[in-house]
Order: sequence, then C-alpha cells, then structure tokens
Amino acid sequence: MTAEISRVKQLEGISQELESLNYYNCAAVSERLQSIRDTFSNLQKLSDGRRERIQNGIVAQQKLDSMRLDFAKRAAVSLEGALHLEVLTASGQYDGALYLECN
Repeated sequence: MTAEISRVKQLEGISQELESLNYYNCAAVSERLQSIRDTFSNLQKLSDGRRERIQNGIVAQQKLDSMRLDFAKRAAVSLEGALHLEVLTASGQYDGALYLECN
C-alpha cells in the first residue's frame, strides 16, 4: 500500500503543477484525481477489512490448535490407562472389580 500512497501523492503533485501552470483542462484533471483518491480510499478500506479478517482467522486457528493439543494430551493419558488395565487383565492381576484408593 505504501507504493500506491506514493503514486497518489505524485499524481497530486502533478495536478497542482498543472493548475499552477493554468492548464486549460485542469477541471478534468482534478475530477480524475478525485476519482483516483476515492478509489484508493475504497481500496484501503477493503484492505483493512481483509487484514482484520485474516487476523481474526489466525487467532481462531491458534485457539483450535491449542484445543487439539490439549485433547491429544488427555487422549494419550486415557489411552495409557486403558493399555495398563489391558495388561493387568491379560496377566490375571486384575479381576474386573473396581478398586478405589483413598488417601
């Protein structure tokens, strides 16, 4: 966007120079310059909106990644417990009764 800002400023300078030289068609140049300014302003608004939507999307993706990681960690702990129980059951060390440890 900075390159475009520079170009618009160059056009404004050219327009002012033509006006100072009493160019016969200065009104048309001014109209065209205003049209370019309006178009550029609209482009900036669209760009800002897109930037905001991208930032919001990044934040949402980071949150989802965090949630997936948390889920994977919890699933690993659950899987480890289930595998341990399976080993105990297969070795005959666990008879299927529930044991609660109280501290």
